Amino acid sequence: MIDTVRLKQIRKKRKLIQKEVAQIVGIAGNYYSEIETGKRNPAVDTLVSIAKALGVTVNDLLIDCGATPPQPFDIASLGAAERRVE
Repeated sequence: MIDTVRLKQIRKKRKLIQKEVAQIVGIAGNYYSEIETGKRNPAVDTLVSIAKALGVTVNDLLIDCGATPPQPFDIASLGAAERRVE
């Protein structure tokens, strides 16, 4: 989920208006406005383009829900029955 407050803060820090970001990204100004206000969720490629336009990572635009990142998975730690793929 996009952190719309952070998105707006980053845009303003870059001294850009919504229309400018939209032009850089190649989307309609009203669509960008709806993204920034949380009314619409962009496709992943659009989110990547917005992040690039603002000079940040996609993670910088996402809400930190406090989840721990997934740990590396070691298949050797599974028993033989659990390794079978059906």
